[in-house]
Amino acid sequence: MENTMNEILEKLKNDPFANHLGVVPEEVTKGYARCSIEISENHLNFGGFPHGGLIFSLADVAFSGATASVHMPTTALSVTTNFCGTAKVGSKLIAEAKLKNESRKFSYFDIEVRCEDKLIASFNGTGYKIT
Repeated sequence: MENTMNEILEKLKNDPFANHLGVVPEEVTKGYARCSIEISENHLNFGGFPHGGLIFSLADVAFSGATASVHMPTTALSVTTNFCGTAKVGSKLIAEAKLKNESRKFSYFDIEVRCEDKLIASFNGTGYKIT
């Protein structure tokens, strides 16, 4: 199983879109994944805050690693989002996806994005085993 977790982590590290954004995959274990990103000027929206799409993408990378650790191959079936904070340029955001429940075809996750101890966004995601 350890080999599989390392393989998933390596796939996340080689994801072209995640790399383009600057997402850093840090850890994958069964039912869990953590990723981070340092906010730069390029990540801001027109209002001067980190773009919601960036925060969602960071959470999605963690979610994809965590779902892959439970079911392979897998895809996201649904994600609900609550944005509840913001961060500044130079801040480090950390996304953690944690398995809450699973069945033969579905997996359910809570994903949180934090800046230090401050909650920036929370997500509920459902993964679907394709085969």
